[in-house]
Amino acid sequence: MGKPRITLRLTTLAVLAVAAYVFMILLSMGDLWEGFKLGMEDGQDKAHETHFVYLKAKEGITHYPDSLVNLVSGNTLPISYDQGVLRAPLTETDQQGFTWIKLLEKILAFVVLLIMVYIPIRFFRLMRALSRESIFDRRNIKHMRCIGIALLIFYVSGQAMSLIDYLTLKQQFQFAAYQLEWDQTDPLVLLLGFVVLLFADVLGRGSSIKEEQDLTI
Repeated sequence: MGKPRITLRLTTLAVLAVAAYVFMILLSMGDLWEGFKLGMEDGQDKAHETHFVYLKAKEGITHYPDSLVNLVSGNTLPISYDQGVLRAPLTETDQQGFTWIKLLEKILAFVVLLIMVYIPIRFFRLMRALSRESIFDRRNIKHMRCIGIALLIFYVSGQAMSLIDYLTLKQQFQFAAYQLEWDQTDPLVLLLGFVVLLFADVLGRGSSIKEEQDLTI
């Protein structure tokens, strides 16, 4: 009775984890689709380029440089933006410069895309092995280490992409009421990567102890 229950729990957790991962991907699909459409427009319009900008009011969070009209009451309300989509004309300098930086950014984006496919593949293999009750198998430890390393690479690549975009925008734009902000990758990805690697090391230690016990029997 014990083994079927353990297998059922592992299967349930695996299904929930996959569902959460798919849900996360679906949430990001809207932004990816909008970004794809903007990229297509930029490809057709050689004179303009679209930028996603992250902003902070120079005078602090209690300062509201802009305003919006509330159609319900008709009142004009102060507002401070923290992000936006900027449509800017391309200068000759913009068209000629940042070539290697843009190439690096595209390479990093490709790495991120590969990792988004790679992680669930490794996860499926890990869950399949665990469902067979081979918890301390060296292959499981390898799967976990690969997942942990992939998460760290995902975080670093995302941070590098955001930093490249931030530094590029700082050289092109300055605003009176706002300063540009660096959009940070979610630090939970970094934490999760280290937790997975730590758990893999714990399993590795447990595997070594189990092998030593098997030899002494």
